[in-house]
Amino acid sequence: VLVAFADDPAKALWIAVFYLAMNEVMGDLVTPRIRASTMNLHPASTLAMVLVMGAAFGIPGALIATPMAAFVKAYFEEFHLAGRPVDSAEQERVDAMLAREADAA
Repeated sequence: VLVAFADDPAKALWIAVFYLAMNEVMGDLVTPRIRASTMNLHPASTLAMVLVMGAAFGIPGALIATPMAAFVKAYFEEFHLAGRPVDSAEQERVDAMLAREADAA
């Protein structure tokens, strides 16, 4: 921006606007989707965790919010859902669906 400002102030303004727009798009749209796909976290749950941790612990809380959300999800799936009784009818439907997909492939 400073180099563009030395050349033309109007060009510097447009570069600053472009930079801010790209930063917003990356921060609000692209990054949550990447985190969601790599960590299997829903973007809304990640955002909620960032807001809660940021409000509770400030900037350090906001920085550790995403790994903490992944930990909470893994803990919940491993210990809470593991003790849940298995529904045999549901398991049969899942097995049938997987068998159909395997036959189709």
